[in-house]
Amino acid sequence: MPKIHVSFFSYVALFLILLYFDALTVVSIVLALIVHELGHIVFISAFGGKISLIDVSPFGLTIKRDRSFYHLAKELAVFTSGPLFSIAFFALTLFFGGTLTGQISLLYGLINLLPVKIFDGGKALYAILDHLCPMKANRIMNGINLCFILIIWAMSIFIMMKSGDYVSMFFLSIYLFIAIIQ
Repeated sequence: MPKIHVSFFSYVALFLILLYFDALTVVSIVLALIVHELGHIVFISAFGGKISLIDVSPFGLTIKRDRSFYHLAKELAVFTSGPLFSIAFFALTLFFGGTLTGQISLLYGLINLLPVKIFDGGKALYAILDHLCPMKANRIMNGINLCFILIIWAMSIFIMMKSGDYVSMFFLSIYLFIAIIQ
């Protein structure tokens, strides 16, 4: 059984989320995250991997596992399984008229496909780059990360200037910047 570690700041983030959102939205967010991570756990287990730690932080959930089954195709399957489970869960909820949990799950799955190193899409891209050009993989990935942060930041500034009150993308760009430089 893997050890589960929840950082102090995760509790602070959960408290702030509870202050801002209603209970149904909080439950929907948590359920969408569980479905996503379940995708990773299913594929890790299917490939015979062992999970040693599940680490919860405000920057996301990290599953620490052994790398004994390392093979590029299996790594890509593990990295993309979370977003695929999220998107499949959204599709399943459409049969029930669509739900808030399904919509959050879709959004979470799509965001996780972005090629930024803290997301599953970035981890998959890094695995490919490391396989093709191991000496340049970090430098290429850092450039891609910076480009995406700058694009999101510029879009958020533009939207805030046009609407006057849409700050969530701006906070997303700050979050990504902080998470990437860690």
